[in-house]
Amino acid sequence: MPNEQHAAAAVRAAIDAQRAIYELNVKREAENPARETENRERVAAGLPPRPLNVSLQLGTGINSGPRHRRSGWVPRSTVSTTPFLAAK
Repeated sequence: MPNEQHAAAAVRAAIDAQRAIYELNVKREAENPARETENRERVAAGLPPRPLNVSLQLGTGINSGPRHRRSGWVPRSTVSTTPFLAAK
């Protein structure tokens, strides 16, 4: 059974994924001060430092099907209208 709301559902899923990445990045960045302290101890003990957590990024492209023009059907890839969502 076709879902008439497939495009809206795809956008909601992309937004949910971006929010999840944001929340994960907040947690990862909060770990960095403790990791910096640990790294000072590791270096003093002659051990290599652990890398700091970097922000993760997620790009999402959404294609909801063929695009129509006045002159007739045109494949979406030739129209180049796929929206891209990005989180900062």
